[in-house]
Amino acid sequence: MKAQFIQEDMLSLKYDKKFDHICNIFSSFGYFSDKNNMKLIGIFYKALKTGGKICIDIVNRDRIVSSYEHGKIRKDYTIIDNDIMLEEETFDPLT
Repeated sequence: MKAQFIQEDMLSLKYDKKFDHICNIFSSFGYFSDKNNMKLIGIFYKALKTGGKICIDIVNRDRIVSSYEHGKIRKDYTIIDNDIMLEEETFDPLT
């Protein structure tokens, strides 16, 4: 079976028992209000088949704090099928 990738507004998903797995990646969970974060968990749950699993990728705050140098830009890249994704990050613990 091939994976199905869907790009939609998370809070507007209208699936019912459609997926075996839901993977929410790149730390895209937790940016809403507590009310909407809970709504999203409900949307994910409703979209899963019985026994389905949710994987939510989140950033580990302690790792970030220990690995970033204040004010420095961290650069990284990934190559997938001849496409390059460039990423630049900064971290300021005060903000």
